[in-house]
Amino acid sequence: MLSLLAMLWGLPALAASARCRNGGEWVAHACTMDAQCVPYKPRQTDRVACIGSECCTVPCSNNGSYIGRACFESIDCLPYTTEKVACLHGLCCTVSFSSG
Repeated sequence: MLSLLAMLWGLPALAASARCRNGGEWVAHACTMDAQCVPYKPRQTDRVACIGSECCTVPCSNNGSYIGRACFESIDCLPYTTEKVACLHGLCCTVSFSSG
């Protein structure tokens, strides 16, 4: 019985994450354009998009963090952070390098 309750408790989080086909975080429902999602951004620096009537955050393709700036090339991102960054699909994203 306890395991059933634990499973049911986790369903809302699972359902919310399954709503975003882009792998982003679900933030709102029933949108028709990106601008409607902006008031629901979890963090000021998040980028959001309306995807299939769902508002979702737009993650960096490298699983880095979006630093809140658009770019054409990586050098455009440098003035805004001391972290290592790259321009990925027009977004400034943090990067980590692993030796291996």
